[in-house]
Amino acid sequence: DCIQGKCNKSPPPLPQCGTKCTADFACSGAADGCVHCNTDLGICDQHPTPYCGMSCTSNECYAAKDGCTDCIQGKCNKSPPPLPQCGTKCTADFACSGAADGCVHCNTDLGICDQHPTPYCGMSCTSNECYAAKDGCTDCIQGKC
Repeated sequence: DCIQGKCNKSPPPLPQCGTKCTADFACSGAADGCVHCNTDLGICDQHPTPYCGMSCTSNECYAAKDGCTDCIQGKCNKSPPPLPQCGTKCTADFACSGAADGCVHCNTDLGICDQHPTPYCGMSCTSNECYAAKDGCTDCIQGKC
């Protein structure tokens, strides 16, 4: 090609949507707005491959491979686990903390979050909560099993 009166190689074409890439730098200068390398597809795209912490406004995070598939407060992030509730499997009370339905105790006999813990000697009581105690303390005497 004759460029400015001299024989020379033509400059490479500017990248555009669909140009093959492995990183964003290969897409810089794209006039059609495809300045991000979507590494999942291996092409220049208007949207980058989503990742944890990436800015978002709605559903741009759905394809994040790092698990951050939800847009939470303007960033791609992982959804918090659901709060425990009655019937959630557990092995100790900490697994039931925060239950909005009042099932904040792990009934270890049943292995589920329950409103009442598995009764035991020395547990506070008001009436008949001690009936199922396996350690023999089945009576509520002076507020204790």
